[in-house]
Amino acid sequence: MKIKFIDTHAHLQEETFVNDIDEVIKRAINSNVIRTIIPNLYERDINRIVYLKQKYPEFLDIMIGIYPITVTSDYTRQVHVLEQYLSKHEFIGIGEIGLDYHLKDIDLDAQRKLFVQELNIAKELKLPVSIHSQDAADDMYKILKEQQNGNLTGVIHGFYDSVDDAKKLVDLGFYLGIGGFVTFNTSKVRKALKVVNPENIVLETDSPYLTPTPFRKQRNEPSLIRYIAQKVADVYQIDIEKLADICLKNSREVFNITNV
Repeated sequence: MKIKFIDTHAHLQEETFVNDIDEVIKRAINSNVIRTIIPNLYERDINRIVYLKQKYPEFLDIMIGIYPITVTSDYTRQVHVLEQYLSKHEFIGIGEIGLDYHLKDIDLDAQRKLFVQELNIAKELKLPVSIHSQDAADDMYKILKEQQNGNLTGVIHGFYDSVDDAKKLVDLGFYLGIGGFVTFNTSKVRKALKVVNPENIVLETDSPYLTPTPFRKQRNEPSLIRYIAQKVADVYQIDIEKLADICLKNSREVFNITNV
């Protein structure tokens, strides 16, 4: 069985990839990555990710959302921009959205209200969400529990919270996005994995960030997803081929990818 990966979260729109994006994608394909999903981080990214999707339609899919640390007092304008793009282009998810309490000078109430609006858009359009959560686990769970009506699904991106959080979020119907954190010696992600099944996770690189061990000082890119997969397979004590097959199925299901 040939290993196949879907990198469910990579920021190939970042400036670091501008000069060698063709080579990055070739390395990914040569490393058995059959699809990569790009969410925007900033409003200025959106045209770039649309362009990349048009240039590499067989390899890339795109998501759109409002990154929580970019929320402004005029977030209704940001939502309007989001809705305008959603009406004109094909996105397979709403993301990267969520809550980030790490930066204390951000309007947290505006973050929460914006997040609820984006979840409602996702439910209305029947699109999965890609959720960023930093130092906000309790409020994140509370909002998701309140909003879950059976039509909300998606991925908790870059999961690194507690064992209890892992169980609660999976029980709510969400997948955990497992990336480079799992390869770090100080990571608590491996403990969380032991209380959820492989059927509850997807793989991601978050390129160019969170480069997995043993490449920590290098730029991350989708071709390195195998090292994340291998560490996850080690935790579950299964072959990487089996782990990759399970995660491929999970990724297809949550993002409704039918053509790979």
